[in-house]
Amino acid sequence: MYSIDANIFIYAAIKNDPRQKAAEQFLHNIFATHEPCLLCWEALHAFIRIVTNPTIFKNPMPFAQACGYAQSVLSLAQVEMLSPTSESFRIFEGYAKIMSIKGALVSDAIIASQLEAAGVSTIYTNDRDFNKFPALKPKNPISSRSLP
Repeated sequence: MYSIDANIFIYAAIKNDPRQKAAEQFLHNIFATHEPCLLCWEALHAFIRIVTNPTIFKNPMPFAQACGYAQSVLSLAQVEMLSPTSESFRIFEGYAKIMSIKGALVSDAIIASQLEAAGVSTIYTNDRDFNKFPALKPKNPISSRSLP
């Protein structure tokens, strides 16, 4: 089992991004394995929020197109959506004992807690902040560098 962070979907969906081809190829290859992929709503919401944002992209993706992209991922048989549980909230709260959770790290902590509660340790991401969560093993699928 594994999960994929929003940034990998963003790189794959934005055609003029220099990481687009590598991210698109990664997604094609990983989904071809049919290994279970557990996604968090937080990641899909972040994808839609970012690709439709005109302050980030000169030509943002239309909302309907972004939702269509997300739906195409959700329609894959091996993709399952995780929802928050009381266990994931307990884990989320516990992170405050080992690190300072604030700002952008809150979203990462939500994702990490849901993955930990579901027993998922591998997350494909370009976000080094996921290294702060001891139960996760982040992997960068579009870089030859590992996430330090």
